[in-house]
Amino acid sequence: METHTHAATGSAVLGEAASVARYAPSVHNTQPWKWALGPTGLTLRFDRTRRLPAADPSGRLSILSCGASLYYARLAVAANGHQAEVARSSPFGDRDLLARVTVGEPIDDVRRHQDRLRKALVVAPTGGRPPGARWRPGSWNGCERPSRPRPPTCIWCGRRTSCR
Repeated sequence: METHTHAATGSAVLGEAASVARYAPSVHNTQPWKWALGPTGLTLRFDRTRRLPAADPSGRLSILSCGASLYYARLAVAANGHQAEVARSSPFGDRDLLARVTVGEPIDDVRRHQDRLRKALVVAPTGGRPPGARWRPGSWNGCERPSRPRPPTCIWCGRRTSCR
């Protein structure tokens, strides 16, 4: 009975991890990955149709983007209080299969970090800062919201008003 409960919990955790992993940064926002939730876990595959041959001829940047997505999935599993077990694929097998993620043992000391992990995953699609935020050293995510919007700067003279 306990194994069935763990499997149901693992499936829910991996489903959330797949939905969070889609917000990972990628080369030119191509999102060159495919996530599939199956009976053996969450599978990460490289989607070659989303590769940019002119900007990334070797596909290296696309693979790095898939690694960022895998990292987001691992963070989402950790934010749900479990270890993420990652099995990377063999270079001699299926070239597009990059990794398989399963839910591992519960993490004992996750409660004090859970809120920070979830907040980090929420603000991460904008590069770690909320839209319109300025950099502020010392805060946990390094940003603060501006007090009021700044008027646009003229691109010709640099003044805060338009020249036209």
